[in-house]
Amino acid sequence: MFSPGYGAPRGKRQPARMLTGASGNSPGRRHRHSLEGRIAQRHPRKDNQRELTTNIYNLSLRSFRHATGGSSRHRGMIMGLFNTKLVTKTEDEFKAFGGIPENKSPLKERIGLYWDFLKRPDLDGSDNVPWSAAFVSYMVNLAGANTTFPYSAQHSVYFYRTINDKAIQKASAFWGYRVDEVPIEPGDIVGMNRSNKPPIDYDWAMTHADYFSHSDIVVAVEGKTIETIGGNVGKAPGEIDRKTFRFAGKKLQNASKTQEVFVVIKNFLP
Repeated sequence: MFSPGYGAPRGKRQPARMLTGASGNSPGRRHRHSLEGRIAQRHPRKDNQRELTTNIYNLSLRSFRHATGGSSRHRGMIMGLFNTKLVTKTEDEFKAFGGIPENKSPLKERIGLYWDFLKRPDLDGSDNVPWSAAFVSYMVNLAGANTTFPYSAQHSVYFYRTINDKAIQKASAFWGYRVDEVPIEPGDIVGMNRSNKPPIDYDWAMTHADYFSHSDIVVAVEGKTIETIGGNVGKAPGEIDRKTFRFAGKKLQNASKTQEVFVVIKNFLP
């Protein structure tokens, strides 16, 4: 197991209750607001930082809705330069290495580059070590995020960082949102449970940084359908492959309903 590396909270906490369907002044809604409020109080930020980051996102959201005619999910949307690069680089990676088993060349050596970026030059695709977070980290860096993303060999580390950066309104480049808070667009990173593990609660993830999870990069959106590309997925032992997720009410699940998205990582990069 890899060390979280980024300010993991100490001690064990009880998982927060699920908030599905919470509305108005229900206990779930009160818990959600109080949890985020307590985190924000522990990490006060200057008003201008909060306003700057919030205004940037609100502006991009208004532009997004204007470009898509008010629709929150549309294939022909206008994306920022970073999102465009991330989608292009990810699609190129799939075209070059998709369908190749992780322990076969040339993907085996390519996975070695992912690990080398995370300062683990001792690993490659032949080591039977989960590399899906290394894939996402490498793609995000390849698209030009530089030092603005909390790169890690564990998805849970950058979930924790981006969720908490949003909670305290930190003027950082990446924030982690609830699935029903924002429109999903190409270039977003969607976080979910592993297919053999139960769904993950956003509030629980806000206070935990070390657990099994997974994330993919969104490459296309059409109606209620989200298409992603990820690493260490597909046929065993693992490959680079596509997946399709679809909204059913407020839930965003894969075709087999074994994975459910709980966080959408968006960026403020140009």
